[in-house]
Amino acid sequence: MSDEVKGKKQEKKDQSLRVQILVYRCMGIDLWSPTMANDRPWLTFVTMGPLFLFMVPMFLAAHEYITQVSLLSDTLGSTFASMLTLVKFLLFCYHRKEFVGLIYRIRAILAKEIEVWPDAREIIEVENQSDQLLSLTYTRCFGLAGIFAALKPFVGIILSSIRGDEIHLELPHNGVYPYDLQVVMFYVPTYLWNVMASYSAVTMALCVDSLLFFFTYNVCAIFKIAKHRMIHLPAVGGKEELEGLVQSLYFIAFVGSLLIALFIYSKCGENIKSASLDFGNGLYESNWTDFSPPTKRALLIAAMRAQRPCQMKGYFFEASMATFSTIVRSAVSYIMMLRSFNA
Repeated sequence: MSDEVKGKKQEKKDQSLRVQILVYRCMGIDLWSPTMANDRPWLTFVTMGPLFLFMVPMFLAAHEYITQVSLLSDTLGSTFASMLTLVKFLLFCYHRKEFVGLIYRIRAILAKEIEVWPDAREIIEVENQSDQLLSLTYTRCFGLAGIFAALKPFVGIILSSIRGDEIHLELPHNGVYPYDLQVVMFYVPTYLWNVMASYSAVTMALCVDSLLFFFTYNVCAIFKIAKHRMIHLPAVGGKEELEGLVQSLYFIAFVGSLLIALFIYSKCGENIKSASLDFGNGLYESNWTDFSPPTKRALLIAAMRAQRPCQMKGYFFEASMATFSTIVRSAVSYIMMLRSFNA
């Protein structure tokens, strides 16, 4: 029986990866398959295309607002966030076989642990429940930000009509176009383009980030099982081995989503770091004084390795709460500097 069939059968049993499977299907990708055999490439193209094309008006807008700090910051924030989303998703597509193989490898390790120690199932279920709760909450937050972006122009039109002001057609995101957006014939397709680009960015971000949640929580489960088994390890022979209101709401939703994403990355990295260090504590809490000398030597090697925590590092920083705190403090300093310019 192939790994793909086994994975789908196991999905029906433990119900893990539900959110991840759903968002990847929205991108036309079958997460259980390491190849494109069961994909829908047309859906992937239709979903990614609008965001790729949307880079052009966003870069033009950044050039247009080069002397306007407020508009430039808003435009660059959306531009860089979209670029980062595209890069992450393309990296997943390029390394898809390795990612899917890692999913099967982790699930196989956990399945083997359950066979050896049935109580491990409870630890795994708790971690998977936390993963699904976090993934679902993250999906709802990003979905809410996308809805606010799509509704913002219509709320502005309604408020202008109530006040009796001249109606000015706006788009969900800043951009510069070679035509007059106040012409309905041009505005409608451009608005739909903006909405599709938002959907593309949100869906791709959910795909990559929710998969990260699965990896971090399940790796934490492996460390917790290892710690528990280490603590309860019996003495054995030496040769045995061990294992504006509207604008404000939109801005709050947008910035909040970025902060949530940054916090989750940092929290996941902190969880892995903490769980790996906690395994070292399990070595000291075990009955190591009753072990034979060869076993003690093996534990000594494990203890030395446990002094170096397992860390989740990207190309630019280590994901940890200390890094999150540093970034937030720097962002607050930047905001205060901008406020001083406007004073």
